[in-house]
Amino acid sequence: MPDLSVFQFSIVDNVFSMTVAAMGAAAIFLFLSRPSVDDVYRPALMISGLVVTIACYHYFMIRHSWQDAYKLTGTGYTASGAGFNDFYRYADWILTVPLLMVELVSVLRLEKSKSRSLLTRLVIAAGLMIALGYPGEVISDPSGWTARVIWGALSSVPFLDATGVIGLQIGYSIADITAKAGFGILIYFIAVAKSSSKVGEL
Repeated sequence: MPDLSVFQFSIVDNVFSMTVAAMGAAAIFLFLSRPSVDDVYRPALMISGLVVTIACYHYFMIRHSWQDAYKLTGTGYTASGAGFNDFYRYADWILTVPLLMVELVSVLRLEKSKSRSLLTRLVIAAGLMIALGYPGEVISDPSGWTARVIWGALSSVPFLDATGVIGLQIGYSIADITAKAGFGILIYFIAVAKSSSKVGEL
């Protein structure tokens, strides 16, 4: 782990804190909003709420791991000797990305045969993306840069570690807020719009 200034350490810590709050708030909103949509769309909101709840827990653990990995010295933060466990993020993705696919297919309300086929392909693709991305993520030695890029390309993750640990952690956090909390709110609006249109047809 590289030495960090107080500002560098704090900005990552604050972004993690913001992510925990955003995921938790989204979970509460999605669970409480279920009665405002038709019954057929409530499972999608339940799954979306579950996704952000899982993410909230993992970011809580990521933040504590970040705090444990550093200790404050006279002018900044240095590695404490405890490793930063970034696998929490991949554990989160292993659980939440397939659920996001289920959520999407659920709110689309396709025919069962089409839903089953689409969901199978999406979940397999998501699992492969995560599995192929992790080997590149754990390569920290600069001599392994080529392998890291290859694994990153294979996983289709459009994010390269060009700005170091700070940019990486902030980038992943913002992406997760958008993909989970933001997507959940979008699913809610779709469900509300579809529910309203059905009411108008009656």
